Amino acid sequence: MASAKLITHEVVMDTPWTMLSFIHEMSLENRRLKAEIEALQAKLNQTSRNSNRPPSSDRPFTPKTKKPKNAEPRKKRKGIRQQCLRPTAVTELHPGPCECGCADLIDPEPYYVHQHIEIPEPRLDVEHIILYRGRCAQCGRMVKALVPPEKRTGFGPRLSVIIAEICGVHGDSRRAVQDFLLSVFGLPICQGGIQKVVERVSQAIKPHYEGIADIVRSAPVGHVDETSWRRKGKLSWLWGMASSRAALFMLHPRRSKVAFEELVQGWSGILVADGYSVYRQWVGQRQACLAHLIREAEGLAERKDAALAKCGT
Repeated sequence: MASAKLITHEVVMDTPWTMLSFIHEMSLENRRLKAEIEALQAKLNQTSRNSNRPPSSDRPFTPKTKKPKNAEPRKKRKGIRQQCLRPTAVTELHPGPCECGCADLIDPEPYYVHQHIEIPEPRLDVEHIILYRGRCAQCGRMVKALVPPEKRTGFGPRLSVIIAEICGVHGDSRRAVQDFLLSVFGLPICQGGIQKVVERVSQAIKPHYEGIADIVRSAPVGHVDETSWRRKGKLSWLWGMASSRAALFMLHPRRSKVAFEELVQGWSGILVADGYSVYRQWVGQRQACLAHLIREAEGLAERKDAALAKCGT
């Protein structure tokens, strides 16, 4: 294999200017394409571990990387020990006769309590409120009895709480709640009725929501983030602001500065957030989210560019 010849000063002087200009442009284009390929390759290799992508975007066929041996041990999950609940009924069991046949025991005493937990048979308390009417004996006007205000909706508070818990906290569909109520309680209810119950519960807990907002917005440090959220099939954004005492959530149709200002509402503490442009414009003190910085550093450490890899490492 012939050795490559060095481009000497004489060679350059003997090469036409147009050719030198063409070689220079090709060299610049080659560098640009290499940088673009390297950037695209790095983007292709992004996962939730080395970027801000969510874990749900990871390929299921890619095996998870093993942690190094010198890595910190994973914290063990705290288990929940079964607690002894207050009994609603007590059953005392005494032993039978001894193997020798004697049935007399000296100083019997309890030595262990075993709890058997069961849910009462689900049933509905259905109250028929029969309304009467009659004509006044003096003026002849028709007088009617009215349903008490606390029972006009047709659904009691405990039933309404169950519906709101399944729909709101667990995020099940109205159809799933409809099937649950019918199969467990034998209650036929339309999806529109379920929605009305959810709206009434939302209005009932509004003062508590406002109380949580006051606690979060009075904290010296606030952690803020946002994520996409589908609402009635349309794209919305779920905004969250958390302090050491409480967490405030807000649904908003926009991912913008207006939505952010609506969330914080005059709060002026230390903002802990990622690199979203709205957060970078914060006029007060701001702490960059360390989790995002760590993932970005891991992504840089995997780049083929030596300078970027060194920086990330």
